[in-house]
Amino acid sequence: MARVCSWRRYEAGQAVITRSSVSCDLCFLISGRVRATVYTASGRQVTFRDLAEGETVGAIAAVDGGPRSVDVVALTEVLVAVMTPPDLNALLRENPLVAERFTQHLVQLIRRLTETVIELSTLGVVNRIHADLLRLAREAGAEPTGPCVLARATPRGHRRAGQHDTRAGYARTVFTGQAGPGGQASGRHADLRCDHT
Repeated sequence: MARVCSWRRYEAGQAVITRSSVSCDLCFLISGRVRATVYTASGRQVTFRDLAEGETVGAIAAVDGGPRSVDVVALTEVLVAVMTPPDLNALLRENPLVAERFTQHLVQLIRRLTETVIELSTLGVVNRIHADLLRLAREAGAEPTGPCVLARATPRGHRRAGQHDTRAGYARTVFTGQAGPGGQASGRHADLRCDHT
């Protein structure tokens, strides 16, 4: 794979992928963190997710050849390995195991997007924040029946589409006593109890 990839570096704040661009390359994040985001017509930023080393960006356009659906911006210095669609297709044809893993990756992406749509359609803002916090706790390895501490810095680094309108609103919900059944909040930390299955 490394032989057919080109290598690019981006500084924090630089665009790795631009929404609606015609580039269809698949990007492997070798180091650093990026954020997938879009801007509404009113200029409000909607963040889908943050991605770190070992993850890929641009899979949808690499498969269907369509325009990019989101902006991807470097949060830190980033090293990316870039693979063209022809090289990706050749890799998938020649390596069934890689093709299987790539298919699983696309299915997981669809599942995450489906969950987001369901949450936006059925849950209020506070409940969406609760769902997001529980998801982050599980991803961080929290025990299913034990508490974990959410530091005040977390809202700045983790935001998902539609989970809250502003960082200030997120912080108010989590750190001013509105943690709800899943946790207890104080001025500087929130005690999140991950007992929701």
